[in-house]
Amino acid sequence: DAGARSILEGLMGRVPGLVVSYENGQPKATMRGNRTLTGDSTPLFILDGFPTHSLDNINVFDVDYIEVLREASIYGSQGANGAIIVYTKK
Repeated sequence: DAGARSILEGLMGRVPGLVVSYENGQPKATMRGNRTLTGDSTPLFILDGFPTHSLDNINVFDVDYIEVLREASIYGSQGANGAIIVYTKK
């Protein structure tokens, strides 16, 4: 989305089951609902093949394409809540 300020904002309404809310002014993603005892149902973020804690500092104009996996068991228990995989332009 050309008007999105962040990657998560750009995904809002485009990925079934992805809910983007705001916590302290920062977008927070939830996929597949709240499925953990600790209440953390954040999907796994992967940037160019490496796990990362957040996608907040990535410029949306640097993104080549994005894959969203609702079932990301290939990443073990870290992928239990899905995965958002971002590839940047080389």
